[in-house]
Amino acid sequence: MNTLTAGLSYGNKKAVYLLSRCLLISIFNGYVFTWLNSNYFHYTNTSNDFNEYSIMSKFMIIVLIALPIETYIFQYIPINYLSKITANNYLIITLPSLLFSLVHIYHLVYALMALFGGFILNFYYLKCKKHKVNAYTTILHMLYNLYGFIFVEN
Repeated sequence: MNTLTAGLSYGNKKAVYLLSRCLLISIFNGYVFTWLNSNYFHYTNTSNDFNEYSIMSKFMIIVLIALPIETYIFQYIPINYLSKITANNYLIITLPSLLFSLVHIYHLVYALMALFGGFILNFYYLKCKKHKVNAYTTILHMLYNLYGFIFVEN
């Protein structure tokens, strides 16, 4: 028995397993778009300037504070609303992903990376919704931002 998932219900075990896969795909997505930008586009994040903030303030904003709000705005509200008016999962995943991308439009490549990141988060949210473990989407987003904060941003 895996000690990480010991004591979890079947739905929670599936969510944790899928979380690890989605996190790896999200990290890969970030590296692909960073590589594309570095080698072909050379955009810079001039509109996302956190330089005047302390490391602790950046951590609080990027990893802890923004994520529950973003999950509520870009997964919970649109997915629950769209689920009531359509059964088309492609539409349910795509529209909130476009919204997510639009608020992360520091430059074109970053917005495209956020679009694919939104696809991953919204796919994961729908999968977790079946097992009533929606909070895991926030955890996935937090882990991804934590990875970026530790290994990419600084």
